This record gives sequence, structure tokens and C-alpha cells, in this order.
Amino acid sequence: MVFLCWPCGVSKGYRDDLSSYDKQVLQSFNMLPSAFPDIQLPSLKQTRAQVAFLAGLSPAQYDCCINSCCFFVGPLEDLDMCPHCSAPHWTPSGQPQKQFTYVPIIPHLVALYPNPKSATEMRHRICGHSHQLGTVTDVFDGLLYQELLTKKVSINGHELAHNQFRKLRDIVLGLATDGFAPFRC
Repeated sequence: MVFLCWPCGVSKGYRDDLSSYDKQVLQSFNMLPSAFPDIQLPSLKQTRAQVAFLAGLSPAQYDCCINSCCFFVGPLEDLDMCPHCSAPHWTPSGQPQKQFTYVPIIPHLVALYPNPKSATEMRHRICGHSHQLGTVTDVFDGLLYQELLTKKVSINGHELAHNQFRKLRDIVLGLATDGFAPFRC
């Protein structure tokens, strides 16, 4: 008989929302002490933190203006007020007024390639999609993308020999912000 023990800090409401896969992971994790009784194993929270650190998927918090004018980083890091709107950087209790959570995208993209299914999906524009003039069935049929295909890659004003998005491992990223404003110009 197997008993499912939920780790400390996992609320009942959260447990109810877990997928069956997540429940199996928790069940397997909770069985590890039985399999390795002589080893002091870290908690699930510690294990997840270590995996996130090793995978490079740890988010970073950056202080920003409460009005989204700027980030308080680099030369603005020690300012007490926003240089654009004069809003205070800190609350009366010494905490930042607002923070932005940044999760680096490159580790996420790198993590997609070892999985055959996601690697195939990332090559869809070259291996799985066929553009037919006058027909739009995919984002890769759009005018901007088709125009970019005819342009050479340019880095710091230096034009390279190949066109944009022609290499198999080139990644096309789209950004939809829906009103998000990390800063104002």
C-alpha cells in the first residue's frame, strides 16, 4: 500500500489543482526516503530550487517605478525617486514600490531542443509549413515574415552572407504585450 504524503507548505487547494502527472511526481518524491533511508534528502522545495538554479530558469526581481517609467538598475539603482516622474522608489517601510519579474528566455529555448517533440515544433516554419502565395494559414504566411526572409542578417551594421530565418536552428519569436509597459519613453 502506498500513502501519498503532501510536503509541508503544499495547501489542500493547491493539491486539488495538481495534474495527475504532478501528483505522481509528488508521490514518487515522497517515496524516496523509503528507498534511501540512510541518506538525508532535501525537501521538495529545496530540490525544485536547486533544479531551477541548475537549469538557469530562476526568475530575477528588478525594482521599477510604480508608474512603469524605468527600472532601478545600473546607474539608477541607488536612486530614491524616479528620474522621470519623481515617484518614490521605496515604500515607507523600505520595500520597493513595484518589482518586475524577469525570467531569462534563452534557458527556456535551450531546454526545448533536447525534447524531440518540441524541437520538431520549433522547426515547423522550415520543415512543417509550406507557404502558398496569396494564402494565409499561419503566422509564417504574413507579409512581414515573408519580407524578412528576403533580407540579409545584419549585426551592428555588418551584413552577413545569409538571409534571416534560413538556418534550421534559427528561432522566430513573436511578442504580444497587450498593454504591458515596463517603462515609458
